[in-house]
Amino acid sequence: MCYKEEEITRFLSIPYLDLTVEDLRPILWDAYMCWGTWPEVAYYVPQLLAFYYRDAIPDEEQLYEKLLLAVRPELGMRIGEPDIGEKMTNAERRSIFHFVMAVLEDRLAAEVEYNRTWTLLETFAFLTAFDQPIEPLLTRLAQNENPRIRANFCLLLSEKTFSPGPFSNTWMDTLTVLPENEKALDHFFSAEYVVSYLLQHVEDVSLFGKEAEAEVAFAFDWAMAQQDAAS
Repeated sequence: MCYKEEEITRFLSIPYLDLTVEDLRPILWDAYMCWGTWPEVAYYVPQLLAFYYRDAIPDEEQLYEKLLLAVRPELGMRIGEPDIGEKMTNAERRSIFHFVMAVLEDRLAAEVEYNRTWTLLETFAFLTAFDQPIEPLLTRLAQNENPRIRANFCLLLSEKTFSPGPFSNTWMDTLTVLPENEKALDHFFSAEYVVSYLLQHVEDVSLFGKEAEAEVAFAFDWAMAQQDAAS
């Protein structure tokens, strides 16, 4: 048993709306393995997502892991397939998926001086492994009217140009992309698409300074070389 009885009693005694991120840490760290099935963990997910919306969870990849395992428990095989009980319902899956997408778009639009490339990489690792289609989100980011969102998308394309292959989650060794999503990623991260998109939206990247512009310029040259080699 991972927790003493008095620790469990204390946790259960805290009123739901009074739970802090620190109080919820046992769920982020030890759900399924030490205690709880998905139906029991799901009770706390709205509160966790409220903290997630406020950018108050220190390591969001842990939250992604617990949510993914409730959909695809086979992804946890590095430590033994967890006993999650019942999987997420279809309604839960759709709600969580669309909520995380909405939060991502909100963050990308925020008027900050730094780019959100790392946020994009972490979030896409989660979204592309989930059992929902990723193509609509990629299209919205690419065609967004907000130049900050387009600039962040340029930097995502640049990052994947230098580091092709699947997205990763540091807490999960086996993070496979669904075939439908893999096809969409192959299109958006192809050298042909990257060259075309960066050429059209290079001015947006100036919002994040000279370093970002240099990164995108290098990615453009690299993608051009790949395109030429393939032709």
